[in-house]
Amino acid sequence: MFNNAYKYKPAGDEIVLTVRHNSSEAPAKTIITTSNSADISGTELPRIFEKFYRLPNPDIWNQGGSRLGLSIIQKLAEQLQGNI
Repeated sequence: MFNNAYKYKPAGDEIVLTVRHNSSEAPAKTIITTSNSADISGTELPRIFEKFYRLPNPDIWNQGGSRLGLSIIQKLAEQLQGNI
């Protein structure tokens, strides 16, 4: 997740990493958030975890890739009984 935030951030932009842990709830929760200023439209959000899906905009970052990163992250989170 952090790797994607770095790869797809605009030049000169920064990444914000936030970690929150709440052990007062059962089960305890740890929430990790990374963000940058890259913009994904609301109409595209439901599809970003699909295998091989790429946003329709041209790849302005010239990163290419397998288009599997976010779907792998989602499956890994599910394996760890988490969600994304």
